[in-house]
This record gives sequence, structure tokens and C-alpha cells, in this order.
Amino acid sequence: MVKKTTHRRQVREAAKQVGQFILDTAIIAVPLYLLFSATTILHQIAAQLSQFLLSLLGKAAIITSQNGVPHLIMYNLDAEINNLCSGGLELALLIGFIAASRDKTVKQRIKGIVAGLLFFILFNASRIAFTMNSFGTPWFEPLHEALFRVVLIIGLVTYYTIWYYFE
Repeated sequence: MVKKTTHRRQVREAAKQVGQFILDTAIIAVPLYLLFSATTILHQIAAQLSQFLLSLLGKAAIITSQNGVPHLIMYNLDAEINNLCSGGLELALLIGFIAASRDKTVKQRIKGIVAGLLFFILFNASRIAFTMNSFGTPWFEPLHEALFRVVLIIGLVTYYTIWYYFE
């Protein structure tokens, strides 16, 4: 009987911690996502860095702006860098996950957020450049249509896991 009661208490405590983590993440991530969606700063950063990475691959691309939204143009491809491309949702979630990790010190969380911002911005631009570089190949459609967002989620989960367990 004692064993069963202890187990139930542990399950309730774990459920409470999970609920608190989800709530804390939402309290941080939702306003951040709304802020990221209200600006084009992440769009601009993604476009500029993607253009640079494409140049390292020997591909020329120019950046134009249409209605305040950057477009990365490469021969027959006009890539609009919009909210879906900028990674704002995933970045807001990453910051929310790290900030909600109450078992880490504030210093560890701040370092994790700063490093996460740098990692994620570079990771996202690399993803865009890699996808654009595949234009004209049979890989472009599956990369763009199916894997484009999945890769962001994989990057988010991988970074958080590495930060959490190896900080």
C-alpha cells in the first residue's frame, strides 16, 4: 500500500512539473511569436545570411523587398522569406523551452538562449540556402514541401536536448 501511494504521489508531482513547464513555455513563447510575426527582422536576417551562405556555395543571389517582405532571388527562383521561412515560431518555442527549464540556473538559461539564438539563426539560414541550392534538381520539391519545416523542428529539439543534458 505504501509503495502504491508513493508511486501515485510521484506521478502527480511529475504531471504538475510537466504542466508548469508547458504553461511557462506558452507564457514566454506566445508573446515572442507575436512579436516576431509583427516585424520582419528575422526575415531580413534569414535573407542576408542565406545570401551569404549561397555565395560561399558559388551561387549568386540578390535580395529585393516587396511590401516590406524580403525576397531572395537566384536565377529562376524567387524565394519569399516570410513567417514560415523565418523560423519565428520555432525560435519562440526554443526560447520558451529554455526559459521554462526551472531546474537550470538563470545563468545557464541565459547562456542557452544566447547560444540558441546564434545557432538557430545560422541553422535556419543554412536550411534556406541548402534548399535554394537544390533548385532545379529532383530533390528540390521534397526538400521544400516536406522537409522544410520538419528540419526546423529537428534543429529545435536537437539544440534543446544538447543544451539541457550537456550544460
